[in-house]
Amino acid sequence: MSYSSDISITQFNMIRRYLPKVKKTRPRKYSELSLINGMLYVLVNGCKWRDIPSDLPSWHSVYKYYRTLVISKYLDHILYKLNDRYFKLKSKNINNKHNNLPNHIIVTDSQSIRCTDLMSGKDKGYDGNKKVNGLKRFILMDVLGCVWYTRCVKGNLSEKTEIRKIMKNFTSMKAYPKRFKSLLADKGFESESLKQDLLKESGITLYSMKSTKRLKNNTIFDKDQIEYIKQQNKLIKSLRWIVEQGFAHLDKARRLIVNHEKRTKMHEGFVKLQFIRLKLNQLVR
Repeated sequence: MSYSSDISITQFNMIRRYLPKVKKTRPRKYSELSLINGMLYVLVNGCKWRDIPSDLPSWHSVYKYYRTLVISKYLDHILYKLNDRYFKLKSKNINNKHNNLPNHIIVTDSQSIRCTDLMSGKDKGYDGNKKVNGLKRFILMDVLGCVWYTRCVKGNLSEKTEIRKIMKNFTSMKAYPKRFKSLLADKGFESESLKQDLLKESGITLYSMKSTKRLKNNTIFDKDQIEYIKQQNKLIKSLRWIVEQGFAHLDKARRLIVNHEKRTKMHEGFVKLQFIRLKLNQLVR
């Protein structure tokens, strides 16, 4: 029986060589395609591991395979390879509208989600701004909609502090695309010291949306400066919708609406798996 969450054989062949190798002396009981479809069933339908249908592999096998992909960072490698393939596909077509987009720009934002009582209190925090007790998800996306990095942290941690760590880890990766030179963000990332630190440590320039309230409260009202900031905010906002679209894609998977995982790493794995699923659908169209 097939489900709406399943991937096709064509899609599976795109990621087959990036999956864990199997020893010939100890073959798997279930095929890799059926194990991945079992993981996707849990992701899309939001059910418990034990509620996987009987025509799919046993939940023990599916969970063990998913845990291997997350801990050994196979999902990160698959996501990078699919992004490279998608970028090359769009670059080949000269008449494609995506060629006019600035490919050196990467966009970031965070999203707070609620956690269930399965996660211990020390692993989650209260986001006072959005009134959410749980996790905060960060993603880095380029202008083509490819997600290059994801990270989940406590909800009470500062965005400015975490983006320093995220960009440092992202730029230190071997597969890091050297074409990225600019980072766009909203007002929550506005900081001159953060901008200088990112440029010094990562070689990436931060362009964040700025507030004009401080200028209006000053005794000297600089009208030209306020107008310049408004134009800059408008330009950043015209590209920031991409990251909001990425968060909207996560809401299509019921497992990601609320965090049901005991460990943050497991929730990060589902986020990456959802973006892998979406990228596979885009490549097969």
